[in-house]
Amino acid sequence: MAAVTTVCWYDRAGSGWSDLGPYPRDSASQARDLHALLRAARIPPPYVLAGESSAALDARVYTGFYPIEATGLVLVNSADPALFLELRSSNGKRAKRIPQLVYQSQDVAAQLFNWVGLYRLGPVPPAPAQPKGLTAAEWNAIWFLTHSSRAISALMQDIASWRLSSAEARAAGNLGDRPLVVLSAGNIARQPNSWRRGRVRSAI
Repeated sequence: MAAVTTVCWYDRAGSGWSDLGPYPRDSASQARDLHALLRAARIPPPYVLAGESSAALDARVYTGFYPIEATGLVLVNSADPALFLELRSSNGKRAKRIPQLVYQSQDVAAQLFNWVGLYRLGPVPPAPAQPKGLTAAEWNAIWFLTHSSRAISALMQDIASWRLSSAEARAAGNLGDRPLVVLSAGNIARQPNSWRRGRVRSAI
C-alpha cells in the first residue's frame, strides 16, 4: 500500500515508545488520541482505518466521532461488542455485570505495579525467529517493547476498558455507505448487523 498512498502505524498509549495514558483507556480516548496525533503529524484526511482485535472498537468509535474523515475500514479478527455487553452464564441466563469500579481498580493496580517496578521482576521470554522483512535488531526491539512492564500495564488498562469501549462502539451507530473489509480466522456470522450495513467484503 505504501507504493500508492501514505501508510502509517502508531503506538497507542502505553504501547511501543508511547507513554501510558490516564484512566480510562477506552475507545473514545483512543480515538481522540489518534485524531490529535494525525493533526500534529499533519496527515490530512481522508483515512482508511485498520484495526485488529480490540483496536477495531477504536476504529469504529473514530468513525462515529469523525465521519467525514474515515472513508473506509479494515477490521482484522475484530472484537464483537456483544462479547462484552451480552455476557451469558453456563445455564444461558444473563450473567451478572461486574461493577465499573472493579475495572477502574484493575487499571489503578496496573499503573501502580508498573510504577514500583513489579512487572519488571518477570523475565522477558526469548524472541522467536524474526519475521521476513525485519532485521534482528528491529525484531528484538519490537519483542522487548511488547513484553515490557509498560506494555503489560497498557494491556491491563485496555482490558479494564473493554466493556466501556464496546458500549461506545455500539453507540456509534452503523457504518453508513463505507467500504468495509473484514478479515477473520473464524466465523464472522456473529458480527452485529449494525456493523454490516456498509459495503462489506469479507475474507476468512
